[in-house]
Amino acid sequence: MKKFIHKISIFSLLSLSIIGIFYLYLFNQPKTNVKISKKNIIIGDSNTRWAMDDNILKSYANYSTGGEMYIFAYRKLVILAKQNKIDTLLLSFNPHNIINNRWWEDGDGGPIENRMPSFYRDFSFDEHKDMLTSMPRNYFSSFLGIGKHTLAPLLKLPNSQENWGDYNNISKFGSYIPSKINETQTKLETYQFKSPVITRMEVKYLDKIIQFCNNNKIHLILIQPPKNYPRADYKNYDHKEFYEFYDKDYSHIDFLDFSKIELPKHAYYDINHVDIVGAEYFSNFLAQEGIKNLLKTKYNRKNNEKIRL
Repeated sequence: MKKFIHKISIFSLLSLSIIGIFYLYLFNQPKTNVKISKKNIIIGDSNTRWAMDDNILKSYANYSTGGEMYIFAYRKLVILAKQNKIDTLLLSFNPHNIINNRWWEDGDGGPIENRMPSFYRDFSFDEHKDMLTSMPRNYFSSFLGIGKHTLAPLLKLPNSQENWGDYNNISKFGSYIPSKINETQTKLETYQFKSPVITRMEVKYLDKIIQFCNNNKIHLILIQPPKNYPRADYKNYDHKEFYEFYDKDYSHIDFLDFSKIELPKHAYYDINHVDIVGAEYFSNFLAQEGIKNLLKTKYNRKNNEKIRL
């Protein structure tokens, strides 16, 4: 019995040592450095990813990814600004980002599992702590992906190219992706009524983005792309609470709200997103009107006191 316990103890110590050495190796990997060519960038979730074609908006580069929590958006901004001069940041800003943000819910994987293999080495201790305390299950689960992501190229496993932290493995920092045309307009994302609760962790990193932009003289513009407003299923999308949130504490920040802009037929993929038709129309509209000019119009909620009263 003593021999058995001794062997188990040695095996456990060896296993823990190997795991410890492996994770020391992981966290001693070089930080991410990226050179970019454009000084105006777009960061956000699938709303901006599918809606803003930077082949049309030629002075902007779209680095949006699906399910982009603001903690990832903040770290992405810090990485991009490290070696590059950034003049303007267009940040996706929608009700689902602030109210009842399901991406911070624990247990269903979510963006953290997909994105961590690319960004874990760049996060600060506090950022790791926030994810661990908010989503312990998802956080620990993400490290399985990190381990696999790291071991695959070392062991030369098939399909071991770097996981770029993106659902479509196209770009580490995201990109514009056209969504297919929804000819039938039948794809819906329904919103069951839930008592509106502000996602405090998302607000924390929105505030960090704002502070970083202020400190680095980056013009931050919040932007809400077009939404399919007439849909009945849209009634539980927390518009009222979202606008109250902005009007109360953030009305000093430019907010281009295009949620009610009229788009052509078949311009929507679902309630929340435009398809390739909508993206082309919306991107051309932004390019022709000019972002700076649009800041002076009714679309900028910051300027529209009648709406905010």
